[in-house]
Amino acid sequence: MLVTGDLFTHRSYPVIDESSGGSLRGMIEAIENLLPMIDKDTLLVPGHGAVTNRAGLAAFLDMLRSIEDRVLVLVEAQREIPEIAAARPTADFDSVWGRGYVTGAHFTRMALAGMGLINARAALEAPTA
Repeated sequence: MLVTGDLFTHRSYPVIDESSGGSLRGMIEAIENLLPMIDKDTLLVPGHGAVTNRAGLAAFLDMLRSIEDRVLVLVEAQREIPEIAAARPTADFDSVWGRGYVTGAHFTRMALAGMGLINARAALEAPTA
């Protein structure tokens, strides 16, 4: 059994604590380091959500990587913050991962805050979509 705390939230977007140095990249790297330590029979206790297994953690990692890739494409294209938010890089994941208190819009803004592109207060004040 592995208790992950809030590093992993099953079926909801996590909170990225930019104010403490947290980032989407850091979450991805931490999970990449955890996966080799567990097998298909390992139970994972997330910070929020139901107990799951390696497949649940792998799905979470895939979602994080996909969103990061989409945000980075927009950042590298020098899009402004409102354009990145309007592009809704979380859209295909929102029906599963965006049902909790962290919406896709909030998660996008937290990811940007973790990249140092906006401040944490702006991330929390994101409009709900």
